[in-house]
Amino acid sequence: IVLFRSLVPGHKSCNREGLAPFANFQEYLLDVSKETTKHTYNWSMFASYNDYVARTLERRKINESKNGRQARMEFVDVFPMTVLRVDGHAADEFIAPGTKITDCLHYSMPGPVDWWSHLTFNHILDLQAS
Repeated sequence: IVLFRSLVPGHKSCNREGLAPFANFQEYLLDVSKETTKHTYNWSMFASYNDYVARTLERRKINESKNGRQARMEFVDVFPMTVLRVDGHAADEFIAPGTKITDCLHYSMPGPVDWWSHLTFNHILDLQAS
């Protein structure tokens, strides 16, 4: 079994004071829609990249059933739950030496990444049961 984890974008200005998790996905989408400039890292494209991978793996499953057995590939989608955690970034913990660039992609530990392990473990248990 090969598990493919979805890509998760960072959050712009994750070092703002008083950040709290978004209450729901719609609140996250509203925040992202306020961004007027294209982000350097193309974070806005990550959802479409994940959709592409999910569709590709689904097609692969269909072809596998027709053409014989291949390595099983599964998609673990952590995107929806992780984008809600604007407050969980490493931010000031990882400032590039000699710069004032804040890391708004990686997360602090413990934090959202720990829940990826829980989700992955439960995904494996679901596979075993099916």
